[in-house]
Amino acid sequence: MPLVNNQYICTMELAKKIFKNDDSVQSYRLDALSQKFNVKLLHHHNALDDTRACFEILKKFEELYPEQVKPQPYIFGKVKKNGCCGSPMEVVTNHVKNGKLVRDKIPQIIIEDGKTPLTRILDDEEYLKELDKKLNEEISEYQQDKSIEEMADVLEVLFAICEARGYSVDELLKVREEKREKFLIIIIFIDIWELRGFVLPQFPNFSNC
Repeated sequence: MPLVNNQYICTMELAKKIFKNDDSVQSYRLDALSQKFNVKLLHHHNALDDTRACFEILKKFEELYPEQVKPQPYIFGKVKKNGCCGSPMEVVTNHVKNGKLVRDKIPQIIIEDGKTPLTRILDDEEYLKELDKKLNEEISEYQQDKSIEEMADVLEVLFAICEARGYSVDELLKVREEKREKFLIIIIFIDIWELRGFVLPQFPNFSNC
């Protein structure tokens, strides 16, 4: 699916810019802005109610601060400092956050935090590619931390790769069991020397002296 390149207006960014010196504004979240502008927000985190409230807040901004309301180009996946809800900083794709595979529950956690993730489902080729990158990332984190939690993260990604490549976790564990005893022998081969024979030194013949 092709990515869009639409323009956007973020009410949180507007609020940060307009109210940055206003001590009476303690939060730029949707519920706080709704309360400030007396906008009805029936069920926060309900998609339809949030959309309606956001639209009404935007209308208030256009009415009270028209010179500040300017659409911005939306560049998909571009990281922007101090990004906020709806801006490129919050891009999450399936779940790739700024190009990084994240867990399935991350988008819901972001929503519960009052932000809006953009998600898309990866095709099989993209998914395998991101899983391989994720495996390298988790191994790197384990090398730094050496904790059992990081070991579990490595295993989780390996299990996901296994299933994505058409194998079952049971098959993987079976093969692992077959190889297991070989890795329990605590021997390190420093080098292997192969004896092919000796070359004896040549001494002079003194028999005719």
